[in-house]
Amino acid sequence: RPPSHGEGAAGVPTAWSGNSAGADGQALDAEPPEATKDDDLPKGLFMRHARLGLERLPPRDSTALMGEAVRSAITGEISLASTRMWPDFQLVDIWKRDYIEATLIDLLHDEYLFAPIVLRYRTWLYHARYTQKQVASTASDYGMVNDVLSTPCVDVPIGAGRWSPIMCYAPLTLVLCLTGDLVALLPVVVVFGILHFLSKMFNSPSLYKYLRLVTLIPRLGCAALVALRMETVGMLFTVVAFAIFLVDFIKGDLSVLLSYRLSCTYEVVSALPGRVFVCKRNGGSPVEESFGYRGRIASHVTGLGAWPTNGYLIADINGILVELRPLRREDIIDIYEENRDFSQSLKYAALDTYSFHTPYFAAIELSWKDKVAVAKRFEKSLPQNSLLRSRPAPEREDAWAAAPQPSVPSLPQGRPGTLHAGTDDVVETNF
Repeated sequence: RPPSHGEGAAGVPTAWSGNSAGADGQALDAEPPEATKDDDLPKGLFMRHARLGLERLPPRDSTALMGEAVRSAITGEISLASTRMWPDFQLVDIWKRDYIEATLIDLLHDEYLFAPIVLRYRTWLYHARYTQKQVASTASDYGMVNDVLSTPCVDVPIGAGRWSPIMCYAPLTLVLCLTGDLVALLPVVVVFGILHFLSKMFNSPSLYKYLRLVTLIPRLGCAALVALRMETVGMLFTVVAFAIFLVDFIKGDLSVLLSYRLSCTYEVVSALPGRVFVCKRNGGSPVEESFGYRGRIASHVTGLGAWPTNGYLIADINGILVELRPLRREDIIDIYEENRDFSQSLKYAALDTYSFHTPYFAAIELSWKDKVAVAKRFEKSLPQNSLLRSRPAPEREDAWAAAPQPSVPSLPQGRPGTLHAGTDDVVETNF
């Protein structure tokens, strides 16, 4: 690796290369300090010699995907109404450049490259406010984003009991049909219809949390009815029915109670160019303990003296809210293997937050004259092989190249019916 570089008192790096360092003088990695040990020789050689090239996505409107996020009233999953509108990219770059090509170890230590983690429910809340034309509480440029981030929500990738009970009552109705007991079957069918109606009605940002609470009494009534009809229903079907009831209550209602501690809000500390936000999480304290380390972000990127454990870097990419995390070794290897297996062109989403004129957080608020001076000093101190220097994208092998147009020689006129062997003249013929 290139040697590490320190930082100045104001959080401005004193030197720049493809492998910069954090405030502690050590190379920033996507792993805790105790995990940044040298690996075995084969993997180390692989990371230092394998190369990747990534192309920049074409620019799109900042609201290109607004209003496309929808929530399933049955499963609670968030998806886009039109999946073909979502661009395929592997990384997010907040430095302004046209093309990236480097070894895996250099990509791993690039402080401006991040792995995007989609905040699905936040995006759904964001799009719901947009489609309902709700007015933001503040008049800032990111007022609606600020309102969405300040809404309590569970962002970790778990179900959290947000699916509809109808997913359990559909097989329960089938089981009771096999018993032939109409007294036990008909009330369950009625409750099934009520659950379907309420699932559709409560499929909104303000009501989806209360679906299980509202339907708790009818579901308890169904369980009591099946218990009273045990002799008629039969022991086998009763056991199967109560197994379904337990799945509904444990994976649904109990999950809602246990995931309440993971609900959190975000406070926007600063807004960076390109709709990137430095945030602090309020609540959801056991996230790191349960789901692992999320990495550190350099202070000259965020403007914070030290990256806190509850710090988040959130970006609005064409209307999709994503968390930006530092790259891990596994992320780089997965991208490399994807490119090797499928031979597809790798893409990255460019936010252009930082550039030569604003290479660090402290330069954002400078005047244009001062930014020009900063750009000159920064470019002068930047090594020639740094990844921050823009380079043109190479021509793709599958691209059609313009064929050269050969010059048409002038053909001498020959006499009809005469062709002498050994002559160098070209004779025009009908053929």
